[in-house]
Amino acid sequence: MSLEMTLLRTMFRGMNRMAPAAGALLAERLFLTPRIRPLGNEARQLMSEGERFRVPMRGFQLAGWSWGQGPTVLMVHGWTGRATSMAPLIRPLVDAGYRVMAYDGPAHGESTGRRAQLTLWADAILAVAKHVGEPYAVIAHSMGCAGTTLALGAGLGARRAVYLAPLGNIIEMSERFAGMLAISPKVIERMRANMCERYRESWVRYGGDWPSLLGPSIAPRLRTPLLVLHDAEDREVDWRQADALVRAWPGAELVTTRGLGHTRICASPEVVERVLSFLGPADVSRLAACP
Repeated sequence: MSLEMTLLRTMFRGMNRMAPAAGALLAERLFLTPRIRPLGNEARQLMSEGERFRVPMRGFQLAGWSWGQGPTVLMVHGWTGRATSMAPLIRPLVDAGYRVMAYDGPAHGESTGRRAQLTLWADAILAVAKHVGEPYAVIAHSMGCAGTTLALGAGLGARRAVYLAPLGNIIEMSERFAGMLAISPKVIERMRANMCERYRESWVRYGGDWPSLLGPSIAPRLRTPLLVLHDAEDREVDWRQADALVRAWPGAELVTTRGLGHTRICASPEVVERVLSFLGPADVSRLAACP
């Protein structure tokens, strides 16, 4: 355990007893503030090969990149991710005849902002789709899947969706966060209540409260064909979240992998092949006839 984590756990143990209100505010700040991961050389090279674009969104400026020509595949990264988080998929999709568009989410990468929460993911997806045109398909990872589900429920017109290691339960995510930092149930519940009040207006646009923002609550009314790939040994998002989402989503398919974890699933050649097979060749005349 890192020194920073040890100090935070010690701090929260004291606040749990002596200052639960302050503890809830600190927990909220930490919960909504992503850590920015350093950009590797391969990612820099890939970004240099793409065409940059920017999208204004509710006080944010989203930084994006585009590669290739053809029907659009929009990529949506997860928490602490970047536009290039699913880089191993980009070149194969371009080679298959697709235009790939990816962006840094709010408060991530080169986009502006300091904090983010779930509905901003959906806002960003809808803003990018409005800016560049409705995508043929969306490929999302982790929290990006939760945001994509909200966006599809709000009218995003994608004809195919692929979810990698989908997060379907934000409440469970907050409980895991509480466990890591030794935050008491009373304080984490107060954090959630604060967030419900603070973000009520934006949450109402997508349903209204924590339970109504869960993927399985929205999925029954969605008809977008969905392929879900999730690793049985994922330690960050339980496989059962993917199973619950697929069971609720009409016609969705779940592929279970092993040994790839939460992030390596984005780089697996077998996963890339399965995604390409699901999307099919980028034949514009064929896509025009797709339901």
